[in-house]
Amino acid sequence: MKKVVVHDARMHTDMIRQFMNHNEFEFDRVFDESADNDTVYACAARPLVDIAVKGGFSTCMVYGQTGSGKTFTMKSIYDSAARDVFAQLERATQRFSPTPPSVSVSFFEVAGDSCSDLLNEFRPLQLLTAHDGGSVHAFPLVEVAVSSREELAAMIQMGLGVRSTAATGVHDASSRSHALLLLHVQRPDLTPEGEELLEGSLTLVDLAGSEHRIDSMHHGKERRKETGKINASLMALKDCIRQRVHGQQLSHQFRKSKLTMALKRAFLPAAHTAVIATVSPASKDTEHSLNTLRHACMMHGQQDGAAQPSETRFVVGGEVHTVQVGEVSLTQVARRNQQLRKAGQAPEGLRTDNGNTVDSKRGRAANQEVELSDKDKARLRRLAEQRSISKLDPASRQLLERSRREAG
Repeated sequence: MKKVVVHDARMHTDMIRQFMNHNEFEFDRVFDESADNDTVYACAARPLVDIAVKGGFSTCMVYGQTGSGKTFTMKSIYDSAARDVFAQLERATQRFSPTPPSVSVSFFEVAGDSCSDLLNEFRPLQLLTAHDGGSVHAFPLVEVAVSSREELAAMIQMGLGVRSTAATGVHDASSRSHALLLLHVQRPDLTPEGEELLEGSLTLVDLAGSEHRIDSMHHGKERRKETGKINASLMALKDCIRQRVHGQQLSHQFRKSKLTMALKRAFLPAAHTAVIATVSPASKDTEHSLNTLRHACMMHGQQDGAAQPSETRFVVGGEVHTVQVGEVSLTQVARRNQQLRKAGQAPEGLRTDNGNTVDSKRGRAANQEVELSDKDKARLRRLAEQRSISKLDPASRQLLERSRREAG
């Protein structure tokens, strides 16, 4: 399947006549509700694992609305990639050379204008430009050498356990940062000239969710600022990927965001990049789904030159078929609701467009978040770090401590 259709119910400006927009989008692959995680991995991420083991550079990103299933999808990719990396290295080593391969893992997050090491007590990182062609590296980043699938899975769980999350109007454990997992693979390869060391890399990116203004209407100042930075970084990422698809030079485009700086190698001509766009099937999320798919079209390079002078980049994308579906009198609906309220039959809680429950007496979202001070955030992070470390087996704990000492 390569086509997805979003049905968008609308009304004309007279607020009486109704119509339905059928928005059709085509991509390299579309997964319906019957597709499981193994199917998504096999089609979207497994080829990237193969490229990394063979000495190439590959990146897989998950993009979409908050609460649409990005982290759920990426967690499955983490497990499957850990399994396949060592399985392929075992077969390749038996075929080519007795020299053992090596695998190392790093895990860090980008939150706004700062980067933190998820495997080293949230220590701040700097993004430095190297002299090897301008690649960008996080420093000082802990790189843990792992020798088995179990050790790799333990390090991944360690990072996931301390990643920044917060309750929002859309999701009670929304990811508030971009998580970047880096797998570095080295293995020997026999050539006619002798033994050659192949170096590959796989980057798995679980992006923070995009949000509309209505999703943050009940957020505090800090959360709104956080949402604005997330959306700005996602826009910068979209622009970089679109330029990469059309073979354009990035020049300084990637410097707009810490996220795109950290992912600079993914935009190089020799890199292989896949973007998985996740959408919600709920009717209340129609606007989000259309926004995600239109941005996916842009990243796929489908929209260049498609916009008309009267259109903006936010309303183009896919093919739209409009069907008139009838009429409705909103005045009559309003009068009926008013009569129900007078009769005491109206529901206590109303639903906002983003799914929040609104207290009709207080006029605000009932699940409004509580803002924390920097001191409280640091304390919660230390607790999360202690819980995650306590879940590691003794061997993995020693491995992590040794890697931290080596990184200084």
